[in-house]
Amino acid sequence: MTTLSHSQDDGFIAKLTDILSANLENENFGVRELASSIGLSRSQLHRKLHAIKGESASQFIREYRLQKALKLLKSNIYTVAEVAYKVGFASPTYFNTCFNDYFGYSPGKVKDKSFISLQEKDLEEGATTAIKPWAAFIGSNVYRFRLTIISILTVVAIGILFFFYHLNSNRNNLLNGTIKEEAKTIAIIPFKNLSEEIENQYYADGIMASIQSNLNKMSGIKVISSTSMEQYRETVKTASEIAEDLGVSYLLEASVQQYEDKIRIIVRLIEAKKDHQIWSETYDRSLKDIFAMQTEISEQIAKKLNANLSLEELKQVERMPTDDLEAYSLYLKGKYFKDHGGEHSFENSNKYYQEAIDKDPEFALAYSGLADLHFMHLFTGLSEGTILDKLNNIRQLALIATALDEGLAEPHSILGSLEGVFNYNWKEAEKELVIAIGLDPGNYLTRMQYARILFVTERFEEAMEQLSHAQLLNPLCYYVYSFSAIYKVQMGNYAEASEDTNKALEINKGYITAYWINFDLHMVQGNYDLANKDLQCILELDPKTSQYSPVIAKLYKENGIDEIFKWLIDFDETLNEVNVPFFMAQKYSFLGEKDKALELLENSLELRIPHIIRIKHNIYFRNLHTEPRFLALLKKMNLSATYGPQNSIY
Repeated sequence: MTTLSHSQDDGFIAKLTDILSANLENENFGVRELASSIGLSRSQLHRKLHAIKGESASQFIREYRLQKALKLLKSNIYTVAEVAYKVGFASPTYFNTCFNDYFGYSPGKVKDKSFISLQEKDLEEGATTAIKPWAAFIGSNVYRFRLTIISILTVVAIGILFFFYHLNSNRNNLLNGTIKEEAKTIAIIPFKNLSEEIENQYYADGIMASIQSNLNKMSGIKVISSTSMEQYRETVKTASEIAEDLGVSYLLEASVQQYEDKIRIIVRLIEAKKDHQIWSETYDRSLKDIFAMQTEISEQIAKKLNANLSLEELKQVERMPTDDLEAYSLYLKGKYFKDHGGEHSFENSNKYYQEAIDKDPEFALAYSGLADLHFMHLFTGLSEGTILDKLNNIRQLALIATALDEGLAEPHSILGSLEGVFNYNWKEAEKELVIAIGLDPGNYLTRMQYARILFVTERFEEAMEQLSHAQLLNPLCYYVYSFSAIYKVQMGNYAEASEDTNKALEINKGYITAYWINFDLHMVQGNYDLANKDLQCILELDPKTSQYSPVIAKLYKENGIDEIFKWLIDFDETLNEVNVPFFMAQKYSFLGEKDKALELLENSLELRIPHIIRIKHNIYFRNLHTEPRFLALLKKMNLSATYGPQNSIY
């Protein structure tokens, strides 16, 4: 860089600091106001600061305020709370968090003269500004003379134990779904599209998804999954009624209107139980500022909820996915068709994701979305011998996404599912899924995938904890309850399994999978009359099979349950579905035709049918546990072949 450009950059930074100095105590003076004062858009300001200092505009403002705070604290004139307000922090608690994250010690330490003396001495010797509290503690003249060697060692030992206890506790809280009492629960009503073009709904959905993703990254906030919220898209329910349905404290609703190269978003934050609006804002921006606007809305919501964000969380929220607005628009279209389905949804979604990648070959979100799309349609249009090619393609897309953006959770979740469900590499699967949960704790689908891996590897309690947390994140999702019911049937918790299927059917009366689980539940308990009634319900729910319900009733009455299973095998053979060999294996095993059942299970493994991973505790295969071919299947899947007391669930 030339001397002239250095000088220009220095002059630009000087102008910014002058503006910030004049507005230091104004807590509402943020990136938008700074950009306006300097004559730039938010995105232009962000790009310029990133080029000069390698940081975002929000980071620049925050660090300037914190540096000013340090000087004020050293003057020893003001209290910590007074300093917080003087440098533009509305919350002293949040100020303490940011100060400690940035400098490595609390604001209160600055008033300790011995600490400051030690800090200044280290700075003279070239040490980092961020002196950790324990360094000052050890270096303090007061404690140096008063503590004996034994007491110091005791403190250190306790500190180490305390650290590892909390490290393990924090990990368990994250993975086991423990929610802090102070966590704010919020549900986002699907954003309304007020644009004249109906197809612009993809913009409204995309902005909502981005804000939800940002909020999911904030440790003090729990966001209800968008799946549970879809039913409220055209709701007439009040905020308090929705709050009662979901058990949330706050609702966020918004309308989005796009016109030419402009966009308007009107946002409202509501205290749900009181149906009281606590914040509202109208954003009129250029489309090129959409990323900065999404970040600003997310940060404002966190501020209104008094959520104390760490610097790392703020960096994640402020991350810009791409510099190419057209690529982002194509990505949103791809996501819209992937999420909403419909005729030609796969082709349309695939097309837009590919076009987004063509526009910006380093657009990580587009690679991740494309990987997820192909993972969802893994068995669609499958011809013999192509499954491994599809798996490899999905893996490569996910790996590209993680290489381009290590902060994305979705590709790690995909990689974890691939390693577990299809490669039977359980340790690698868990590693990837834990990373995904760490990056996006609010993703219920990742929790469900992790539960699947935990159950298969016989960590049953942990699996159920993950499913419980998935239910909290998506309380109106019927297939979360069906997952839980399947595992409880296999664990022998029949009453609890029945409760879960009832909950699933309360949410969706036509959910056929719940009836199949009830069928299995009644079969394992020998209640064949009830199982046959479940089967009749299943047939009647589908217009294509309703004609067979009276046939089944008569067949069961005259010949019993074995003839029903033979009829089901004949019916399965008419279907062209990937899971059929596995389900036929269940029926042959029940009928005692072990060789045929084992042949179909071996075929299922070769075809990489996902259900095969649950064979060890499947209720229909209990009579196969001692068969050498069955044990060989378990070995190929890296599963224990023992059924001792340590892992028995019967």
